[in-house]
Order: sequence, then structure tokens, then C-alpha cells
Amino acid sequence: MVNRTTPTTRQGGRRCPLPASLIAGLAALLGVLAPACASAADSLPSSQSVLLLYAESRVLPAVVLVDEAIRARFDAASLQAEFFTEYLDLSSASGARYAEHLRPFFLTKHRGRKFDVVVSVGTEALRFALDNRPVLFPGVPIVFCLASRAAVGDFRLPPDATGVWIVVDAAATLEAAHRLEPRARRAVVVAGAATADRILLDDVKRDLATRPTGLEVSYLAGLPLDEVREKLSRLPRETIVLFVTMFRDGAGRTFSPSQALGTIAPSSNAPVYGMSQTYLGRGIVGGRVFSLDAHGALAADLAIRILRGEPVPHIATVENPTNTYLFDWRQLNRFDLPERNVPAGSVILNRAPPLWEAYRWYIVAAVGLIGAEGLLIGALALQHRRRRRAEMAVRDRLEFETLVSDLSATFVGLLGGEIEDGIEHGLRRVGEHLRLDSALILEFTPDEQTMRLTHAWAAENVRLPRSNLDLAQFPWSMEKVRCGEVVRFSTLDELPAAAAVDRETFGRMGVQSALGIPLAGAGTAIGALSLNSVRREQEWSEDLVRRLEFVAGIFSSALLRQRVETEVRELRRDLTHVGRVATMGELTASIAHELNQPLTAILTNAQVAGRLIDSGADAKAVRDIVADIVADDQRAGEVIRRVRAFVKKDETNQSRLDINAVVQDVIGLVRNDAIIRGVSIDLDLAFDLPSMVADRVQLQQVVLNLIMNGLDAMRAAADRRLAITTRVGAEGTVRVSVRDHGCGIVEDDLARIFEPFYTTKPQGLGMGLSIARSLVEAHGGRLWAESNPNGGATFTFTLPLLHRSAA
Repeated sequence: MVNRTTPTTRQGGRRCPLPASLIAGLAALLGVLAPACASAADSLPSSQSVLLLYAESRVLPAVVLVDEAIRARFDAASLQAEFFTEYLDLSSASGARYAEHLRPFFLTKHRGRKFDVVVSVGTEALRFALDNRPVLFPGVPIVFCLASRAAVGDFRLPPDATGVWIVVDAAATLEAAHRLEPRARRAVVVAGAATADRILLDDVKRDLATRPTGLEVSYLAGLPLDEVREKLSRLPRETIVLFVTMFRDGAGRTFSPSQALGTIAPSSNAPVYGMSQTYLGRGIVGGRVFSLDAHGALAADLAIRILRGEPVPHIATVENPTNTYLFDWRQLNRFDLPERNVPAGSVILNRAPPLWEAYRWYIVAAVGLIGAEGLLIGALALQHRRRRRAEMAVRDRLEFETLVSDLSATFVGLLGGEIEDGIEHGLRRVGEHLRLDSALILEFTPDEQTMRLTHAWAAENVRLPRSNLDLAQFPWSMEKVRCGEVVRFSTLDELPAAAAVDRETFGRMGVQSALGIPLAGAGTAIGALSLNSVRREQEWSEDLVRRLEFVAGIFSSALLRQRVETEVRELRRDLTHVGRVATMGELTASIAHELNQPLTAILTNAQVAGRLIDSGADAKAVRDIVADIVADDQRAGEVIRRVRAFVKKDETNQSRLDINAVVQDVIGLVRNDAIIRGVSIDLDLAFDLPSMVADRVQLQQVVLNLIMNGLDAMRAAADRRLAITTRVGAEGTVRVSVRDHGCGIVEDDLARIFEPFYTTKPQGLGMGLSIARSLVEAHGGRLWAESNPNGGATFTFTLPLLHRSAA
């Protein structure tokens, strides 16, 4: 294809037509060269000639778009055509003389050339073609585009002319702008002073006259560019500016419309709208835009139909074929206009590109660099991960082994009363180490119908189950535990079909993962260690289960030890009670004698009172006798109370007491027995002894056992004196000593007399001193025996003023 253009010159940045004399000279030169060109053309392959006639300069963006669209359409149609292109540049010149000079130029340039079709672009190009057709290209069909029907109205289109009319949607553009700016009440229309500017402005006025927009419309047309910029800069923000076109301003300066818009839009205080495709990206927000390349493509299609032989009268003109709503995303954001208010079907251009599109090659380069580095350090990273995983596994195992070691060491040193707290502490450490939600110890009740919650730990905001669990709700799990099997699941779906009831119960409780380990004792399951997770799924690996089974063994041992200690404590309490009862049996004669005195006195006084009443004695004498009876009754009742309190089987009862009072209570029980045995009891009790907290009955039993032991030791002694002393001991203790003058204790027996069932008495059981020592030690004290230098023995015990509670 051949592209022939009309040359132009530039003066001071303006495009100016060539002088008429130069055009005439060029025409003469072309007259000489034309025959040679014609002969050269005869040698070329036969093709169809197309004259592209543009009203404006070739450098205008609109001209470029239309030209590219026309040529692309011809290429797509595979139609062999030779293009001749002329740019009239009519907006840069004015007057009929310019057109008169162009006519001989065309005649000379294209002499002897027959065009098959003329494609005119723009209203003035169509006017030029229609005006000069009889002279320049008679009988050649004309196809036009971007022409205003109203502006060409003075001409009657010949039958062999068709094309695409431009339709200006100014009203639709203002309506769309009003939707984006509902507060706007005024619209300002901007246009230049060139003929093309006036043609398009007239179309705008006609469109606005036929379709009212509800806006007050004013016009800034034919003004100098600087004045237009100054006026737009002072507009209120809520104004709508419609830029039509500006090839020339009122000062005579020429521009391309896009160049003028690029100067006007930044100066405007209000958003600017437009109707040309080339205005997008130059500062307008958008509008109802006519597509330039679509106009060119449609005009090319019409020309192709003509070149292929279709009669022109059968080809109708096209009107408003491609107008659509286009908006610039950047300008919408600049003026804070809501995108949601644009008309339906609008196209938003110039969106901020996605990261990939904006920085594709940077990303590719970065990925390549990272990939290269990754290949270099991959092996090291893999090794590091493996080592870290191994270190974490070792650390986790070490932490767990430390936990197990701590638990083992802790439970070894715990006393019976401390096991409860020790188990609770152990459950908390296990639960926190594994990040569980609860850790429980459940024990079977004797009827094995329920499990009792004996120890529990729960994370924050996690609710514990009730104290007793009905085994009927966990039949499958409990059967496994009874058989000594571990129950575990990471999800409820892992439970078998046989555990349907269990699955429903766990789901109701919110449990996601659970592990149940039997607690064995004496060859049978006594309960279970239950570890649960309600907020996440927990994996129970074989290694973890084995370690937790060891922890469960620690808890089992502690529970069994606690049970044994409880049973021993019960047996000790029973044995202590039996000891008190046995001691009371030894004091039967003494107690009977002590009761006999007040009872005899009561009987005697009652008989005397009867005789006084019969003899009519005065009431005072009778009242005195009755008072004696009451006193004797109270004395007998006190003896019975002391005996009952001493032999009563009861739980340990700690209270504040005076050790001297305890000694005197016991003396009250044994006084008569000592008299019967011929033993005198000497009391040397310290005054103002500090009070202490202890079990009164247990201390009475200790003192009574020591006194009875001393009385028995002096059966054959000549000096039968028993001395009892109390003193404040060292380091905040109270010391009580019982000294007899009996046969004493041989050296070999001193180390064994406190052993259970060891006795030197023919009829003794060997439990009295053993019970006494256990009671003293339960109160945090110490009991020991010593042989006196001059015969007899002394038993001494000390008790702390501040001590642990008795077991």
C-alpha cells in the first residue's frame, strides 16, 4: 500500500498551509513527473485505489486512531488496495482561498489517477469532497465518518455517498455527570473558535435543547485559553464542566483538542467531562463517548462493500453506532466520585493495575533471584529444618522426661494429706505441657455403675464435667478401661460403630479429642486418667501414649498409697479407741468407787430428806439436803461424762487447749485407782503455759497411758510416788514428764518399748506406748523414755505450740 500525504509547514509551533505559489510550483513539478509515475504504475499488479481524506493534521490522536482502524479493516478483509492519504489540516487555515488553492494541487497531484472510493473523515472533509467532487473525482463513491448531519445539512448527499454520522450525546454525558455529582446545579460547556469547534458545539447545543438535564448551562466558547483556565479555576466544586473541542482559541492560537484539554483539566476546580475517545487519560472524568476507531472500522466496512461491487444506494448511512459510557478510574478517585453511581454498562478505564501487571518484570527478576538463592541454600535449609525438628523432638522428650522425673520425686516425698494437691498439680503440668483443655482422674465407685471425679484440672474458660459420670453414657469406653485397654481418638469419627453412644456423649460434651488410660491397682482397674481437648484436634502418637501411661502409673501409685494410708489411719483410729476402752477397763474399780461415793451420798440424803418431811421439819433444812443431792448428782454425772468422752470413737477434733487442764482431767480419772494401789501423785504444773491447738482426747490418752504405765511399774515398789511435771520446752514446745519409782527399764528394752506388741508385762498387749508415740508424732511432737539413776523411769513428750494437724 502506498501512503501519499499533503506536506505542511510549522511556524512558531503552528501548522500552516503552504503558500499558493509553492503549491502551484509543486503542481507543475508533479505534471512533469506524473507520466513517469503512471508508466511505473502500469507495471504494478492491478489493485483498487482508495483516497483517505482527513480534515485535520495527521498528528492528531483522533486521526491516528481512525487511520489505523481503516487500514486494519482492509487488512482483515484481504482486499488488495492502494491507499492515498491527504490531510487537509482545515482547522489551521480559514477562508475559501485555502480551498481554492487545494483544488489545483489535487488536480495536479492525482492527474490521471482513477480512485475507486473516497473515504472522508470529519465534517469539513466531507464538505470539501462534496464541493470539489465534480472536478477532482467525478463519479467516485464517497464514504464518510465522524461527520455531523446537521452541519452537512446544506448539501444534498448524492446517491453514491454513504457513511457514518457522528452523534453527540452531550445530554447523556451531563446526566451521567449529575449522577456522580448530585449536588451540582450548573454545567459549563467549553469549546474553541475554529470551524470544527463551532460545528461540534452546535451539535451539543441542539442535543441539550432537545433533552433538558435540569442543569443551568452556560458556555465558554471562542475565548482565549488562559481566560478559560482562569474562569474554570474559580468554579465551585459542585459544577460540571463539559469540554467539547478546541482546535483554536479566541486568541488565534491553534492546538490539538487533547493538547488543549491537557492544559484546561488540571486548572479546573470542578471535574471535566468529554465525549471523545481520545480525551480519556487527558484529564476528563468520562462521558457518553463516541469511539473513533469504531467509526473508522465502520467506514472501512462500507468502503469494502462498495469495492466488492455492492451498489451504493443499497448501503444505508449509519447513525450513533458506537457511543458508550467510558470513565477514567483515576479521575473518579481524584474528585472522590462514587464508582457505584456510574450508569449501568459503563466501562472503567485506567484502573490501578494489579501488582503482577504493574511490576511483572520486577517480580520475575525477584522470583528468579530468590529461586537461585533457594537452590543454593536449599540443602542447608533442609538440613537446618531436620536438625531443628530433631532438636524440638529431643527438647519435647526432655521436657516430658523432666516432668515425669519431677512428678516421681514429688510423690515420693508427699505425705498422705499432700497427695491430693500433688495430683492436682501433676494434672495441671501434664495438661499445660500438651496444651490440652482438661485433665481428669476418675475412679470407679464400689457399685461400678458410675465413675467419681476425684481430681481435675481445666484450662481457662473450660467447664469441667459433673462430679459423677454415668457409665451407661460411655459403655464402650468403660469396657475398654475395665479390661486395661487405652481409649483414644483424635476425632469423633475415629470411634467405631460400637461406640455410637460414646460418640454422642462426647459430642454433647464438646470433646473433639480424648485419651483414656486405665489406672491399675492390685491387678484391676480402679479408674482412668482422662485427657481431653475441646478446642482443637489432638494427635495421640504411640510414643506419647507410652509416656502418658508411665504418668498414669505414677498417679495410680499415689492413689493406691493414699488409699493404704487412709486405711492405716482408720485402723490406727480404731486401735487408739480400743486402747482407750481397754484402759477404762483397767480403771473399772476406780471408776466404780468414784461413782459409788456420790451415789451413796445421794441415797443417804434422800432418806434423811424423807424423814424430815415426815417429821414436818422446816423447808430450809429440806432445801439444803436437796442441794446436796444435786451436787452429788452433778459429781457423778461429771465422772460419767469424762468416761464417755474418753471412750467415744470420733474423728480428730483440733481445738485450743491448756495442757495442764488435760493432765488434771486424766488425774480425775485415775485418782481413785492410785489410792487403791497406794500410790501418791505429785503434780508440778507450770503456771501460765501457752495454749496450743491439739486433739484433747488424744492427748488425754497419751497422758493416761503414761500414768497407767507408771502405776503398773510400782506394784512391788516400796516408794510409790508418781511425779507429773509440765514445763515450757526449748524452741517453742511444751514438755510433759511422768516419773515413777518402779523397777526401771533395762538398757536393751529402751530401744524397743515403743514397738507395737512389745511388752514386759505378763498380761500386756504391747500397744499402749506404741499408740502414745504415734499420737504424739501425729501432733508434731516427740516421746521418749529414760531410766532414772536412783530407780524408776521417766517418760517425756514434747509438743510444739505451732504444729501440723494430726493425721
